[in-house]
Amino acid sequence: MLNSIHRSFHLTSRHQIVLRLCSPSASRTIMSSSPHSPIPKTHRNLGCKNRRRRRASRFLHEESNGTTFEVGAGIGSPTSMVHFDSTNPSSSSKSSQSQNLKIRKVRNHRNSGFKSRDQSPQRIKDPPPFDICSSVLERNDTSIKDWILADETNRETVEVSNKHKVIRPGMVLLKDFLTPDIQVDIVKTCRELGVKPTGFYQPGYSVGSKLHLQMMCLGRNWDPQTKYRKNTDIDSKAPEIPVTFNVLVEKAIREAHALIDRESGTEDAERILPVMSPDICIVNFYSETGRLGLHQDRDESEESIARGLPIVSFSIGDSAEFLYGEKRDVEEAQGVILESGDVLIFGGESRMIFHGVKSIIPNSAPMSLLNESKLRTGRLNLTFRHF
Repeated sequence: MLNSIHRSFHLTSRHQIVLRLCSPSASRTIMSSSPHSPIPKTHRNLGCKNRRRRRASRFLHEESNGTTFEVGAGIGSPTSMVHFDSTNPSSSSKSSQSQNLKIRKVRNHRNSGFKSRDQSPQRIKDPPPFDICSSVLERNDTSIKDWILADETNRETVEVSNKHKVIRPGMVLLKDFLTPDIQVDIVKTCRELGVKPTGFYQPGYSVGSKLHLQMMCLGRNWDPQTKYRKNTDIDSKAPEIPVTFNVLVEKAIREAHALIDRESGTEDAERILPVMSPDICIVNFYSETGRLGLHQDRDESEESIARGLPIVSFSIGDSAEFLYGEKRDVEEAQGVILESGDVLIFGGESRMIFHGVKSIIPNSAPMSLLNESKLRTGRLNLTFRHF
């Protein structure tokens, strides 16, 4: 009988089925077994007063030459059984006789309420949002507002620090652009937004690999898998970019223009580094072991990239060894240290440069910043862009 079953269904050695046929008085049971995953044994709860038996179920789904096998066996239930349902197609080919082979489990009324793992998958709950601060402090953004008010009063005159530097055409480093008080206010604002359900999380890919950072999106959602397209895992709209952040970005670009004009001796800065009003802010937090490989920011719209609208990057906390270059080659890349309060801008000719974070320099954040903001050890980085 076993040989006839094997011939009828063309079962291979990979899908061996052991049939145990007993007399009707012994309750016939047909059980399946795989050499790679043994059937769990019945466990008894000795501490239970009624000594109820625990039942386990195992399901294996495999596909071979278009034939789907669904194998299930109930353990510990004498009335559990398996029946075969084979439907032969109209074709006379012998190979087609094994198609639509289905081995299904039939349970009695005592087992009918037991759901398999495939029927009701248990979704792993997402971890709570990452908190960039070690303790909660009351938010106070008066420093940014006072700075904005003073900036509006002196809008016509832009003072350029001698620390600032044009690294290459379209790429400008503004040293200590963010004052200590403004840095504290930015940390508190990001912390307030970051602990919400739409806040910080560790992004990754469908294969399971994760980025070495925590991320939060403002204005528009982005992730390394779907980019700016809709992601079913993100079921809520990204928070809006705080208005104070946008004002800081516009101020930084104006100061970069003044620096370019001063060094070039012309007034053609907007052609070299276009004006940009951000509608996206990606906030990354790097721990001391955080890093980011060389990449290009090329997920924005074709128009934005073609116009060379710049990326504006704020650095707060520990310093970072920042790499940049024409090629995706760490050996040929150049480096610059970005310290807390620095702003890096790259657009125009430099819009599509490869860039990344090689390492975070431990214990390099200003102590006053850590004491006042309670920022965790690491680097907070805000990158603004226009889609």
